[in-house]
Amino acid sequence: MFTDPSVPSRACCCPARPVVRVIMPPTAERTHPVDLWLCGHHYRASLHALLAAGATVEDLTLTAEQAEAYHAAAAV
Repeated sequence: MFTDPSVPSRACCCPARPVVRVIMPPTAERTHPVDLWLCGHHYRASLHALLAAGATVEDLTLTAEQAEAYHAAAAV
């Protein structure tokens, strides 16, 4: 887990390792998407606000095969 060099060693919110990459969509004030690397605690605490903002979430704890199976099941 966490062997991808593109994943930071600590979350944006605290010193913990990130478990999700959240992509915040562009807004009228910010014309580009923004990545947030969140720990599990801060992700769970912010989940409703993130979803209301239209954020996309990538779970960093899943293997590529698990993520593919999860997305396939969600599409059904």
